[in-house]
Amino acid sequence: MFWKSRGLDPAGAAALSLKWQKWPEPRDFDRFFGAIEWGADGEPTERWERRSLIRLPMPFTLRLGWAPERTARSFRCARPVRHSVARIFSAIWEHYGRDPAAVTAAEVDLFWGCYFPSDGVKEGQLTAYGRGAAIRLGRKLPEFVMAVFVAEGWREWNGVFVASA
Repeated sequence: MFWKSRGLDPAGAAALSLKWQKWPEPRDFDRFFGAIEWGADGEPTERWERRSLIRLPMPFTLRLGWAPERTARSFRCARPVRHSVARIFSAIWEHYGRDPAAVTAAEVDLFWGCYFPSDGVKEGQLTAYGRGAAIRLGRKLPEFVMAVFVAEGWREWNGVFVASA
């Protein structure tokens, strides 16, 4: 398996409390994440966002990819992926010895986003990005970090990890 070849064996995944999950195909997003409620402005409504997204605190400070001098300690993601995201970021934090300097040196704290409704529309449907179920970190992720995402069932697509089959 991919994650085994990247230095994370099943015992390592269990020790980090990682849990592989089968995520939905894009055609099944409405069933899994809930139907989108569109506003008159063509964006998801605030009511849908409150019902579908959750603000998740991070174990370390994130630097915004487009403005690294700005930081965040949390971000919004889809409610169904929140536990997986928390496990992923906890595993990263533990791997780097809870050392903010080590996380920064690896550029794992460089956060490009998770929820982009405007950029996440394709053929009238929200993609994983548009639902808060895609994450982009760093410029070139260390193999361990890639393995952690894959151990949770996320797949990599053009540098973005997506909770989708």
